[in-house]
Amino acid sequence: MGKKARIDVRPTVFVLLMLLGAFLVVVPGSTLAAQDGDYTYTTSGSPAAATITGYTGAGGAITIPSTLGGYAVVAIGNYAFSNHTSLTSVIMPDGVTTVGNSAFQSCSSLASITIPNGVTTIGKLSFWFCTSLTSVSIPNSVTSIGFGAFDYCTAVTSLTIGSGVTTIGDYAFEQCTALTSVSIPDGVTSIGNMSFFACHMTSVTIGSGVTTIGGNVFSSCHSLTSITFLGLVAPTSVGVGWVNDVAVGALGHAYAASNFPAPGGVWNGLTMGAVINAALVAPGAPTNLIATPGNAQVILTWQAPASDGGSPITGYKLYRSETSGGTYSLIASPTALTYTDTGLTNGQTYWYKVSAVNAIGVGVNCTAVSALVPQPVSPASDDSMLILVGVIAIAVVLVAVLLFMRRKKK
Repeated sequence: MGKKARIDVRPTVFVLLMLLGAFLVVVPGSTLAAQDGDYTYTTSGSPAAATITGYTGAGGAITIPSTLGGYAVVAIGNYAFSNHTSLTSVIMPDGVTTVGNSAFQSCSSLASITIPNGVTTIGKLSFWFCTSLTSVSIPNSVTSIGFGAFDYCTAVTSLTIGSGVTTIGDYAFEQCTALTSVSIPDGVTSIGNMSFFACHMTSVTIGSGVTTIGGNVFSSCHSLTSITFLGLVAPTSVGVGWVNDVAVGALGHAYAASNFPAPGGVWNGLTMGAVINAALVAPGAPTNLIATPGNAQVILTWQAPASDGGSPITGYKLYRSETSGGTYSLIASPTALTYTDTGLTNGQTYWYKVSAVNAIGVGVNCTAVSALVPQPVSPASDDSMLILVGVIAIAVVLVAVLLFMRRKKK
């Protein structure tokens, strides 16, 4: 029998490895997890930043570093610290903007967590079953609290919800059985289903911005006797069983100027009690709104209204429209008397209104003002540059010819 032909596969393997290496280099965001101290992380974005994906340390009280491998830490990834029962306290760095899903789930010894102002999202189940956590302070930068984020945190006695929060997710604080009272800020518009189910609190204050209350929100809160509404307009969507099994004789309270029923009336199954300070009203309109345009931005300043409605002003609502008489959209809720609206289109005119906010609710808007964002000064056009280059070239040629002629005469 003849010898079998031998096929050298080495060149093929080499080529495949080279192609794989090139693929890993050129595919954006295709970074592998790296280790720095007790933390694993990945990087992404431009400039690249780090997301913590895991923790291998001994636990106890930790301060998460602001950089890993030279990259700024901007996110706590999904499940990054989950089930680390030895953790007792965690301080996050200021650069973090996201706390991922189940990031600290079942950290049963975690008694203290510091969430920096800058975090905008707290993911679903992020602190689920952190049964030693006693205090929760959600900064003003957070806009949404995810599904079950603090569910079954049975030791929490103090809860502060930041003014920037607009949505409280389903089951967010379910079974927080040590919680005795809750104040929901004016910025919140939606309270999710069963979000405070079976909490043992006695009183709840609901801010003026809430329009939607989910089903069974306060169900089985057996100690709940008082719900105070700070809005002049009652929430328009209320879920089934939202006050099932609360304390016998629980009452709702609202301003006399609101559209809630009078004392003794019933609103979605809740009997209304005594009105709260009937003399208070929403604030008047801010004054002297000035819009100063710049490159892709408008700087806005205004003065506080002459009347605060009998209750201190807590902030402002700033609205913008891109057409005169058009629909105005909320763009910011500053607390100061100034705001810079950035990322605008040069050459576009914008219209602005501002209103003040107190414990009663949002006041009337001031008179609209407009600002034309100017076009930036453009550099010389390509045609102008070509003409300039041509003139210079002709001048150079003429100088060369003159020099040549002078030498020839000599």
